[in-house]
Amino acid sequence: MKNLFLFLHNLNSQIGTNSLNPGIFSKFSSPEQIITILFNLFFDISSLVAVVYIVWGGYTYIMSHGEPSAIEKAKKTLEYSIIGLVVVAISKSLFNFIAYTILGSSL
Repeated sequence: MKNLFLFLHNLNSQIGTNSLNPGIFSKFSSPEQIITILFNLFFDISSLVAVVYIVWGGYTYIMSHGEPSAIEKAKKTLEYSIIGLVVVAISKSLFNFIAYTILGSSL
């Protein structure tokens, strides 16, 4: 993990050394912030995808018109997307717990 932080720090110092381009990561004070922001972005996108699939499963269920195969497909879509949303929530909580334990601060 320390090697990743060193890599990101070196990347930040190599990218954008002029005043027009201050660097991709210049507004962040530490590599830990970069990792946190990337993980939070991942969790937010994953949550959005799960919610979109929940809406799609509900739409498919409504538009099935009583067709058993379409109803079963819609139920599976709803079931798996809800499971995915729960997994994302647990993963985010676990990441925040580990980050708090290792870094000693809330993220």
